[in-house]
Amino acid sequence: MRGEKPPGLSRTLSLFLVLCFSILLSITAQAAQEVSCVLVAEDVGNGYRYEAPGIGGFTINGREGETLSVGVISLDEGCVAELLKDGYEADFNDGVILENGSYELRIYREGAEDVCGVFRFTVENSYGDMLDYSIENLTQVNNPDMEMTYDPQTGRFTYTLPDGEYICAEVPFGGWSGHQTQVEVSENMNVYRVLKDGEPQDFSGGLVFSLPGSYRITLWDNELGLNGDTSYRVDFCFVLYAPAPKNITHINAPMGFQVRSLLWEGNSVEVKDRSYAQLERDGTYEILFENPEGTVRWQMELERDTTAPALYFSQDVEKGQTSEYVSFTPSEGNADIEILWNGQQVEAYSPRLAMDGRYQLTITDQAGNSRQYEFTLRKGFEIRSGYLIVIPVLLLAAAGGTIFYWRRNMRVL
Repeated sequence: MRGEKPPGLSRTLSLFLVLCFSILLSITAQAAQEVSCVLVAEDVGNGYRYEAPGIGGFTINGREGETLSVGVISLDEGCVAELLKDGYEADFNDGVILENGSYELRIYREGAEDVCGVFRFTVENSYGDMLDYSIENLTQVNNPDMEMTYDPQTGRFTYTLPDGEYICAEVPFGGWSGHQTQVEVSENMNVYRVLKDGEPQDFSGGLVFSLPGSYRITLWDNELGLNGDTSYRVDFCFVLYAPAPKNITHINAPMGFQVRSLLWEGNSVEVKDRSYAQLERDGTYEILFENPEGTVRWQMELERDTTAPALYFSQDVEKGQTSEYVSFTPSEGNADIEILWNGQQVEAYSPRLAMDGRYQLTITDQAGNSRQYEFTLRKGFEIRSGYLIVIPVLLLAAAGGTIFYWRRNMRVL
């Protein structure tokens, strides 16, 4: 019939329009997916921190879109990310990106498939193809065996790598210290990251540490393979404390040391495994570490306290209810006591509870150990035994006086 389109042409046109619409929708969805969350940047001294609100973030040694000689990325714990190089999935290599290329770091919400944020950067260095060749033929050794020496005049420990590079500090590798610590490295050792309790730290002012925490310094030696076919990566770890924790159960021997002796309250304790000291009971310990040659020693003194403090009450509150005023005395004078009365926190101006209600008392010592008590105070109405005689006498006297008054003032109507 004239003026009508052939059925085949109409069907083909419809399929073409559906296909175009699907492609457009996919592109729009992908674009929306990539910009669904704006990464917020913050300058942290030795790099920039980018955060996706409500999700987490990461720290990198550059800004969005920059070209870096080496990319160093540190993800927040729990942050889910995917790294792409030239459009293909790439290996994080523990956050150190050495290979040339265009990169995308995609941030995801945990458990979700949609991209919440995208960070783009480029890695380009002067070594070019030689770098790619070197990496392919490079053997990477993590935390190699190092020779340890000690200088008694400076009180510093030096750890030397197989190729002669070194790390020097006042605290041994894996040791504990209650003082400020400075770490020095040889010229060819590169510091890529410093973590304190798992959080990235600014080290642009040098490797000097005074705040309590568990530290890990990530260093690379010959990471580009220019000085041989072996690259070394070292995670130099130590702990600073103020005061020393008291809830620990064991102390590992620092690198290059073993446990020589262990004293508990001045008494010798058998050491079954010299790689660590087992602290089985509360009390004061002295741990002596020594290198295998017996030429260097490192000593620690600490107290283990895992026993919760107690409150001693004037009444029996273990049953959860009492009808008497309650006084309490702590087992440790410097312990903190928190009191909740009917679910609200109150101040205790004296160790005596007099108001009716539901009480929850929590006592916590300096080591963080705590104990909790719960009970209800209901005094009600109570007549002491002495008043059992006085009150009836007063009532009888009042009744007698009333009758006598009526008799004296009686009138006849």
